[in-house]
Amino acid sequence: MLKSDRWIPWKIVLPTTGLALTILLDRLDALWMIGAGKWDDLPVTSAQGLSALMNGPVSEFFGFRAPAQWIFIGIFWAWVGWLVDRRFAGIAAPVLRLKWLRGSLYALGFALGALLLWHAFTESRFNGYYPWLLDRAFWHSPKAHLLGREITTLGEIVWGTICLFYFGSKLLGLSLRRPSRVTTLPANTSYTPDPRSR
Repeated sequence: MLKSDRWIPWKIVLPTTGLALTILLDRLDALWMIGAGKWDDLPVTSAQGLSALMNGPVSEFFGFRAPAQWIFIGIFWAWVGWLVDRRFAGIAAPVLRLKWLRGSLYALGFALGALLLWHAFTESRFNGYYPWLLDRAFWHSPKAHLLGREITTLGEIVWGTICLFYFGSKLLGLSLRRPSRVTTLPANTSYTPDPRSR
């Protein structure tokens, strides 16, 4: 697809939308936290869980109410949008030329996906989230606003799976890629330098 045919600048649309939704969920989190202490000793609202589901790894490493998180959310979605714009523009050249550096970053992303899935598995196993999600009566109580841990666990499963498949495919493609061929002269061919180059 030619660049002139692409009218959606994803590197602007994605961070703008992500930040707007995150700030809205932040305000909703503050509203649902009112009186939540009588339902849970350490309440985590559904709004906070939805933010973790949407923003993925960024929510795992930065606090929900920390202002710095908004900056990193904007950077994360701007980077994703920039990669989408490159794909639509037909740019196939890698961003990083060094193969070992790309491989290191792909391996780091793959390890991050495995870590997210492992944490989601341990959380769901030891806290018994699945019976809560299947309890229809539970959704009609005020605790329906306090499903942050369950939704965060779901987000870890989604983003962990995405990281495993995306970075795993990148690592596989990098390992199967053949080195570029170097054109050499036959052994019986003599090379005569151009006098004008002296």
